[in-house]
Amino acid sequence: MIGFEPWMDFPFNTGKLCPKGVKRYLQGAHRDRLLHAYERDETAPDGFKPIEYGRAIARVAGEIGRIQSQAGRDASSILAERLEIAGGDWVVIGHQRRTIVNGILSVVSILVVLQLWLLTATMNAYLGADDSILTPAALASIVCLLLNVGLLRYIYRLESR
Repeated sequence: MIGFEPWMDFPFNTGKLCPKGVKRYLQGAHRDRLLHAYERDETAPDGFKPIEYGRAIARVAGEIGRIQSQAGRDASSILAERLEIAGGDWVVIGHQRRTIVNGILSVVSILVVLQLWLLTATMNAYLGADDSILTPAALASIVCLLLNVGLLRYIYRLESR
């Protein structure tokens, strides 16, 4: 980790660090922080030896490629919009959006099922002459609908970048 760059368009914290991010920021100068890339070496006294960053990045990229070629592209994902490496080069990682979109679509699906169940339960109560359930059920359904619209709008904004 070389630095932090705020993501101003993120809807939850609009570029500010969350409590975990603040803690991570404070760990930057910790005495146990790794300052070099390492690889396992059984002949080294502590079991690891330092390697160049370019070689470490190439090895990680090669292993991710190997795993994805054996198990498919969805076998791994990296939750980062972009990663700054030594020298100022930017590596854009595209799996984050797919992971976020799939998670949001799962929540949307659950909300749709909840709305269908709510409709069925409300109709059953209404047909049983219980009118007191109509207003709370309608309000709950509107809340689910608004959540779905908001989540789908967020996906649209995320995908339209």
